[in-house]
Amino acid sequence: MRSWLLLAAAIAAAASLALGTASSLLRPEPAAPRLEEASSIAEALESAGEIALSHEARVEVEPVELVVEVPEGAISISAARVRICFRVPSAPELEPPLEALWGVWANRTHAGVLSGASVADSGTRVLVRYAASTPGAANRLSVAGDRVVLQASFESARIYFAGRLVYEFDGYREVVVEEVEVGH
Repeated sequence: MRSWLLLAAAIAAAASLALGTASSLLRPEPAAPRLEEASSIAEALESAGEIALSHEARVEVEPVELVVEVPEGAISISAARVRICFRVPSAPELEPPLEALWGVWANRTHAGVLSGASVADSGTRVLVRYAASTPGAANRLSVAGDRVVLQASFESARIYFAGRLVYEFDGYREVVVEEVEVGH
């Protein structure tokens, strides 16, 4: 009788161990983020909107200089490039143009968006925009607002961002430089 009880207890213990292992193996893992999510993030930030992320992303901020070079001298503005990234297996290598406020970025193991400096010239006004944020983890992103960091008029100018020429003009124009704050 005792041997039957021991045998029943051993079978019950083995069954509960097997069931516990099988349930953890059968539980579906959350889907990995896809490269397409980077396009959704870029579209939401470009339209000054808000987006809830399906996975946690990392926000990185790289300080850069934005320089407005005019015949009288140069005006240097402390700016930033913001990278919002997440792990994506087998992502291609993508580098967005520096002249876009937001572009899709990838490096084989991670993907996301990377900011640059957008320039819009109406013929009388040149609007330059770049992004700013704080480093950290994010589950939600939103455009928190714009801040004018320069407003002046020039007869001609060259505009450099992160050491590269992004725009130049001849002919009198108002130049407005805005910092777009991304909250998370």
